[in-house]
Amino acid sequence: MKRNFKTTGIIIRKVDFGEADRIVTVLTDELGKIDCVAKGARRLKSKFCGRLELFYNVDITCFQGRNLSIIKEVNLINGITDCKNVDRHRILFYIAELTNRLIQSDQHIENAYLLLQNVLDCIENTDKYEILLHAYLIKLLTLAGFFPSWNKCATCNNSLNLNKSIYLSTLDANV
Repeated sequence: MKRNFKTTGIIIRKVDFGEADRIVTVLTDELGKIDCVAKGARRLKSKFCGRLELFYNVDITCFQGRNLSIIKEVNLINGITDCKNVDRHRILFYIAELTNRLIQSDQHIENAYLLLQNVLDCIENTDKYEILLHAYLIKLLTLAGFFPSWNKCATCNNSLNLNKSIYLSTLDANV
C-alpha cells in the first residue's frame, strides 16, 4: 500500500479509541476493507465532525501509519437519509456487522463495495428489508467464496442444465 492514498469507501464500523480518537472501518473498491484512525474525531470542533457516520459514502485521504492508516481528510459523497424506521436500522446494522465479519482487514473482495453500495441505494426505496438482507448475504457469501456455485458440477466443472432435475449425492465421485 502507498504511504499516502486517497480512496472512496463506505463506513461500516466505528469504535472509540482513547480520549478523542476513533477507529473507522471503511469498505473501499480498490483497497478492500481498511481500518483507519481519525485523530480527534470525538472533539466538538473536529474537522471530521458529521462526516464519519455509519453507512456514509466518503472520499478519504490517508497516511499509512505503522499499524493503522491515519485519516487526514474526509469528504462526504452521500449518506443514508434519516428515517425513524426501526426495522430499517436493524437491517442496516446487521448488514454492516456481516460485512465486517466476513471480510478481513486489508482483504479485497471484487465487487463487495459495489454490492454494499447497491444495497444501501435499494434500502431507501423498499420496505422488504428481510428479502434485501437475505439477497445481500447470499451475494456476499458467493463473492467471498463461501457459497457454492449451483450452476457447475463441483467434480468436472461442466455447466449444469438447471431446467432438468439435478440429483445431489454425498458420495465422493472419485470413490
